[in-house]
Amino acid sequence: MVSSLRRLPTIAEILGLAVCAAVTAWTSDGSAQDAACLQPPAVCAARDAVFAIAAFDPLASAVRISPDLLVTSRHGIADRTEVDLMLADGAWHKVRVIPTDYTGDIILLSAPDLPPGPVLTLAPGEASGPVYTVGADISFGRIRAYDPGAVTLTPAPGKALARLHHTAHNQPGNSGGALVDADGGLVGIVASGGEGRLEAVPAGALSDLKSASGPDRAAASAEIGAAVRICTLKLEEIRQSPGALDEQNAKALTTACRRTGNRQFYDLAAHTNPHNK
Repeated sequence: MVSSLRRLPTIAEILGLAVCAAVTAWTSDGSAQDAACLQPPAVCAARDAVFAIAAFDPLASAVRISPDLLVTSRHGIADRTEVDLMLADGAWHKVRVIPTDYTGDIILLSAPDLPPGPVLTLAPGEASGPVYTVGADISFGRIRAYDPGAVTLTPAPGKALARLHHTAHNQPGNSGGALVDADGGLVGIVASGGEGRLEAVPAGALSDLKSASGPDRAAASAEIGAAVRICTLKLEEIRQSPGALDEQNAKALTTACRRTGNRQFYDLAAHTNPHNK
């Protein structure tokens, strides 16, 4: 949800991303990767564990955290049960969404058939140095490591869904990507931004997500996902028709966005009209 709402790529852009990725596929010795990255070596190497995906959002990012498991942003998935994932050679690959009733803005993807490759592991402790966003860049047609920033606010103690704030550059398409330290350790999953605020779900939340995921969470996951989809589409509809909200739209927006359990959606809904409750 980088910037307030989704920026929808055109079909030409999506196809261009695939073509460009195929042309600039990384070589086995890493020479093509190194030539395209100006960040520390470990940050550049982290790009091999980040993938472009297409689901409810036409372009987002996902982070490989084990040989057959990835994590991405929930708002980019909504109620989809499958995701298209782009490999380094430009080929698309289907991966499965793992149901969850976790209400933070992250969700797991099962990818048992992915080719072998590196995974990102949690950074040891809180990041005190520079942090970098690693995510899909549609303009360059590749996974990109952006210029660094710093963590400006860590999650409040005892607040399980609190996010960390940072100043590392990110943009549409990076949602679900990695926020890493200079050693390539995973600090967070890119969540949202806008209004001078950049946020990530702390990597430590992955343990809570895993314990709240599995086939037995399918019904709750579908309900949350549908709320994400309806809330997002209603927000986009309202944004295209500025002016005071009528009562029917206000109620529909309030109901759907509250059901997401996602604080970012609460903020976006509240900002659609100064008189919203």
